[in-house]
Amino acid sequence: MHNAHADRVSISIHVYGANIGAVRRHTYPAEGGRKPFVSGYSNALLPNLWDRSAELRSSFSTAA
Repeated sequence: MHNAHADRVSISIHVYGANIGAVRRHTYPAEGGRKPFVSGYSNALLPNLWDRSAELRSSFSTAA
C-alpha cells in the first residue's frame, strides 16, 4: 500500500462480504503467474473460532 498524501495519514477501509480469514485469494508475483493464499488471523490472545485458514492452506497442495 502507498499513502496518497505525503503530509498526512490516509485511512483505507475495505469491506468484504465473507470471512476474509478463510477466503482463498491470490498474489501476482512480479515474475508472473499467481500464487494462492489465505491470510488467516494473527491474534494469539483471542483466537478466532471461525478461522479456517490452516485447513484451507493445507488444501493448496492437494488442489493443484
